[in-house]
Amino acid sequence: MTIQERLNHAAELLRAHDDFMLLTHIRPDGDTLGSAFALREALEQLGKRAFVANDGDITPKYAYLNGGSCKLERPFEPAYVVSVDVASTELLGATYRDLP
Repeated sequence: MTIQERLNHAAELLRAHDDFMLLTHIRPDGDTLGSAFALREALEQLGKRAFVANDGDITPKYAYLNGGSCKLERPFEPAYVVSVDVASTELLGATYRDLP
């Protein structure tokens, strides 16, 4: 499968489903948080529900991405989980281990 085919497949999956939890890596930096919040915004513009989660809260430096709050809420039970900027499952921390 080519890279373009993989990208198309991923886009199809995101368009076809709803209720996403977007996971970042532990001790999140701007790359992972920016990716997660940008994907959340894109999904919401498509009429989907999505929220960002990680192993803990985010630092005040990045709170502006979350409406000024460092606390990441889990407003609904997700049907699907997507990770962004994560090289291995070990970097997901407790958020990943706590999934049903």
